[in-house]
Amino acid sequence: MSLIRLVYFSENCLGVGGRHAKIADLQAVAVARNKEVNVTGALVYDDLWFLQALEGEPAAVQATFARIETDRRHRNARIVSKAKVQSHLFPNWSMGFATRTARNEKY
Repeated sequence: MSLIRLVYFSENCLGVGGRHAKIADLQAVAVARNKEVNVTGALVYDDLWFLQALEGEPAAVQATFARIETDRRHRNARIVSKAKVQSHLFPNWSMGFATRTARNEKY
């Protein structure tokens, strides 16, 4: 099986009001869709940016990224890297999420 990993960043357009509910909705939809096509990865975000890694079969990752590019919750998606890989970094995460908080801000 051929695998690729695509990493991109984009500007967060969620705004502050109701952001946690919007992220929860994004996560629920992303996990379900990614499981269907065997895409794994992780999304890191703060008030300004999203950074996401997607990995899986090339066609599935490309289709997932194409859908993400049209999502109005962010803008100006820029691919940082796209490469063939031997294995998943996130084999058990249909979509892992992490954010900057007061607790981890100092790191």
